Amino acid sequence: VKESEQIISDRINLWILFHRILTINMGTTK
Repeated sequence: VKESEQIISDRINLWILFHRILTINMGTTK
């Protein structure tokens, strides 16, 4: 069972979502 790959993919998805929220917040701030 490759649980590590699932964890990595979940972490990448979380990072993409977090980065998207950050860029949206910066866009609305400017």
